[in-house]
Amino acid sequence: MSVFICPLCSRPLYRRAESGGPPMGSFYCENSHCFDISSKGAVNLLGRRGHGDSREMLRSRRAFLEKGYYLPLAKALAAALAENIGEVLDAGCGEGYYSKYIDSAAREDVIIMLK
Repeated sequence: MSVFICPLCSRPLYRRAESGGPPMGSFYCENSHCFDISSKGAVNLLGRRGHGDSREMLRSRRAFLEKGYYLPLAKALAAALAENIGEVLDAGCGEGYYSKYIDSAAREDVIIMLK
């Protein structure tokens, strides 16, 4: 059973590790839509590059997060998920602040998907 669906056709996405393909493999659907997993373990399901935030918004968010206000939440989330996950979808969460902590606490076979 797949927990993710193709953003193009709404069919289930399945993970495929290919020899000779991308280092981490890819996700694909029965209609041959394919989304490569980056070397960092991220998958872009948007079908386009970039984001909607301005540089000022990105700087402001980063400055706020670097002050550590959400650090206890990020660490608690990572600890809670460390042994109980296989794939994580980080959707609309900026630059992956929480995913960074989840990734550092997770098993090696966990894939963090960014959207």
